[in-house]
Amino acid sequence: MRFINGSGAAARTAGICATFILLAGCVTAGSVSAPPDASTELSAPPESTSPSTAPTSDPTGNCGSANISVDYVPYTVASLANSGWTFAEAEVTSFEPAVFNTVDGTTPSGFMVKPGPGEPHSDGKIFTPVDVQVDRVISGRTKPSVDRFLIEGGTVGCYTTRVDVSPVIQKGARYVFVLADALDATGKSILNSQEAKFAWPVDASGTVATPDGPESIDSLSGIVAKASAVPQASAVPNQ
Repeated sequence: MRFINGSGAAARTAGICATFILLAGCVTAGSVSAPPDASTELSAPPESTSPSTAPTSDPTGNCGSANISVDYVPYTVASLANSGWTFAEAEVTSFEPAVFNTVDGTTPSGFMVKPGPGEPHSDGKIFTPVDVQVDRVISGRTKPSVDRFLIEGGTVGCYTTRVDVSPVIQKGARYVFVLADALDATGKSILNSQEAKFAWPVDASGTVATPDGPESIDSLSGIVAKASAVPQASAVPNQ
């Protein structure tokens, strides 16, 4: 379930409902801000000082900010793996300025605006791109290489959104990222970069801090492989 607390014209009119694999509720926009490349941490919710190509004001008067609180249904490594998401070990190398989930970077239609009767809700979000070096793919469609993941939320122009469960990550640190497809503002097309739903820290000994407790990379890989072989309908958490 998502709970929204916002300010500004956009936040006062926002109230868009959506359903996801692991969560369900009402959504306004994304969360988490985009620190400059010199920053060593991306957390939820910091203030953004990074540059933006979007205008600092919006002629519609729909600027504002939103803080979103999310309650996940109970989940485990196995249930996440059974959902078909990607698991990859990677090092964070830098952060990029936050962007809208539109092809041309413009403000999504109806972003942070409550739709009228019979009108579709907006699937517009703000994402913060994170540059990473993927060293090990545990499952999924990414590969060992330089890659770019998305964390929901940030500041673009006069819009700011934050989500309390967005991953907290540091530049130079290693994580096992749990990745899902990210959709554009139409809610129909998959973006080129995947969204990081979770980022589990990996310490110097290779131990991963998972929701099930500490696991070695090899042990985690075994759990993921076993769960991925189970039919999805039997392992997806109840919403």
